Amino acid sequence: MRQLIVLFLFCLGFLNSFSQQPEKAATNYSLSGAVNDSLLKHPLEYATITLSEAFTKKVVNGTITNSKGIFKLVNIPTGTYLLVIESLGYGSFSRKIVTADAKSFDINIQAVYLTKKAATLQNVTVTSTRQVIENRLDKIVFNVDKDITSQGGMATDALKKIPQVTVDINGNVELLGNPS
Repeated sequence: MRQLIVLFLFCLGFLNSFSQQPEKAATNYSLSGAVNDSLLKHPLEYATITLSEAFTKKVVNGTITNSKGIFKLVNIPTGTYLLVIESLGYGSFSRKIVTADAKSFDINIQAVYLTKKAATLQNVTVTSTRQVIENRLDKIVFNVDKDITSQGGMATDALKKIPQVTVDINGNVELLGNPS
């Protein structure tokens, strides 16, 4: 009986030691802010927000801004991060974020202003290829050199592919049913 009481007290003490564990701090932070144009002060829609680890550059979270230029990232674990904000036609913005230094679990970086970047092109070359059939106001142009299936064939084979032109068995050509 004495062994049973000692065993009971031992189990009770063992279970009691787990009941007084300190509270664990929450590890999920949220990060929010707004992205605006630096000159016109209007919100930038669809700006890309990327949150990556500061040392490994591994992307942890990301989003885009809404129509009012506001973004929010949620479920960010404790750590040191690099926040990068980019938008087409604008320079990028980056800031180091340390979640352990934050006063609350909701981190707000306020407004970020991106400046437009101007790029001057030295030379521009525009190239185009002709279509096989070109519809113009007064005529239809059939470019035989662009038709791969006509190469190496006879002229009557190419004429058979032209719209509104018919070639009979004897090789007689008609345009809209008119042989002349």
